[in-house]
Amino acid sequence: MAKKPTRKQSILIGKSGLKPENWLVIKNPVGMLYIRHRKTGTLKVIKKPVSYNKEG
Repeated sequence: MAKKPTRKQSILIGKSGLKPENWLVIKNPVGMLYIRHRKTGTLKVIKKPVSYNKEG
């Protein structure tokens, strides 16, 4: 089930040049973020930076 992104995930989606309010998180494994567009259903995979899990 797709869920609303957390604040940290929203920042990562925004840094990828996308509008976080238009995307839902499908999966969140280590090093990757699978997202789906709310309206079109387009799937995308974003690679997380190495420091992603270490930040506050």
